[in-house]
Amino acid sequence: MQSSSIMMGGGAGMESRLGNRPPMFYHHQRAAQNEEQKHNRFLQLQSNQNHAIDHLIQEPTNQSDGILLTPYDLYSNEVPRVTSIHPNEPFMKISVVKSNNDATLIQNEFYVTPRGMVGSLRSQSDGDVMIGRQYITESGQRPNDILLPVTDLAISRTHCRIVYKFGFKSHYQSDFNKSLYTDKKSKFPPQWLEFFKALHRRKTARSQISIPFDVRRIIIEYLRDPQNFYVQDLGSVHGTFIKVSKDQSTMVKKGQNYQIGTDIFFNIVDMQYSSQPVLQLSEDQTQKDYKDFMMYLAKEQATDTKVYGIDKHEFGKYLKIYKRQQRSAYDRDRTVEPPTRIPYPFSVMKFEIVTSGGMSSFHLFVQKQFQISEEPGHTGQFILGRATTCDIVIGQNTISREQCRFFFNNDGSEDRWKMRRWYIRDGCDQRESANGTWLCLTDYRLRIFKQESQPEPLQMGSQIKISDTILKVEWMPPLGLKPSPLDQQQIHSESRNESDQQILISGGQFLARPSDDELLLQQ
Repeated sequence: MQSSSIMMGGGAGMESRLGNRPPMFYHHQRAAQNEEQKHNRFLQLQSNQNHAIDHLIQEPTNQSDGILLTPYDLYSNEVPRVTSIHPNEPFMKISVVKSNNDATLIQNEFYVTPRGMVGSLRSQSDGDVMIGRQYITESGQRPNDILLPVTDLAISRTHCRIVYKFGFKSHYQSDFNKSLYTDKKSKFPPQWLEFFKALHRRKTARSQISIPFDVRRIIIEYLRDPQNFYVQDLGSVHGTFIKVSKDQSTMVKKGQNYQIGTDIFFNIVDMQYSSQPVLQLSEDQTQKDYKDFMMYLAKEQATDTKVYGIDKHEFGKYLKIYKRQQRSAYDRDRTVEPPTRIPYPFSVMKFEIVTSGGMSSFHLFVQKQFQISEEPGHTGQFILGRATTCDIVIGQNTISREQCRFFFNNDGSEDRWKMRRWYIRDGCDQRESANGTWLCLTDYRLRIFKQESQPEPLQMGSQIKISDTILKVEWMPPLGLKPSPLDQQQIHSESRNESDQQILISGGQFLARPSDDELLLQQ
């Protein structure tokens, strides 16, 4: 009897507390429960679709679109636009390599065709694979093709996208692919033909205006149609990262942000390259540039920036001059800005390392161009890692003994016309780092604006990091097509035709050295 009174009293108290809530509260509560039930049912559906790729490859039926539709037990009239992979079309495979969340909540493999992603409920077909954690919008639209764990709040609702509409144009040009994307009548777009007409040797000989090679490079890059797969961040809060390769160099640019270990970042603060000796500067101007550069190094050294690649005695006297100038009240407020022109043969890169505790340190690499070795990966490299033999030592367990390497014009390219730049590679020559080196797609200076990043080209096997989830991207040729001697002969014929067109563009002459326009076409 006593227990009954306690229960009644508890119920009355609960009723009195809930009675103060508006009726709209119960409406939202029921709506949330219904949404959760729908979400669980959707996850169960995607889990059932996570089977071998052989089950996705279907023979075309008598339907007009050549797609075999399979029945889907959905709670509404929603049916995926693409339910199978055509045997004669290429496709992309996106695999979940790592996820700290419950692996049963997300699909482990996704397949993308030129028509869209298999099993996606997103109605819009725009050539993109949208990735995020939002299941459905208030208007009932599906914003994402790949749904990541909704419990990971570090993932934005619509986090990033993989652009595939350009990649299928150039990879695996099968008969199926050519019929969709390629104009068989013209090898080059009409804009290219008009541009190369203006660069014809006989016309440029009569013209008073000669377009420099660097300007032509920019124009051609503008006219060139994108022919690759890309990943793009959509203004997410915590960013989208792509893994730096051990074997292929990644060009370092000002404003880039890298993640190493688990929670250590470094930002590329500044990069400057030396003026070429062809500028024919006067001796006085050369001496002034050298003095300004040494004063800049002295200022960096005096403000706790660690300088690498140059002996301290080379700018030691300038360091004394800088410290003597700082003793006066007037000069103490003066700052030595980076020189407007770096003297030959120096080039510098400055970056900031930010640890998990918020502590930061600045580092400056100085490279002399004539020290570059012909063999990539040895002379002129700076190593960051946990080992005491590294140039920059970070004593944390999440950092590998050799975490990453920096090179100057040391990407392994044999193109001697290629401009010299800074590059980075993960790990060492023998192995990758344990936790990887990850490049953020968003400029760290622009992250607060939450803008879309520039599209980053993907390579075969590229890995994309979104919070704790890592995706691997691969693309495959059509499974229904096999190389044959006729295909190889056709490839050789197309290569000959392309070579003839390049000779025509260069002015109709066979050159011992490739022309500038041909070098642009080959890039």
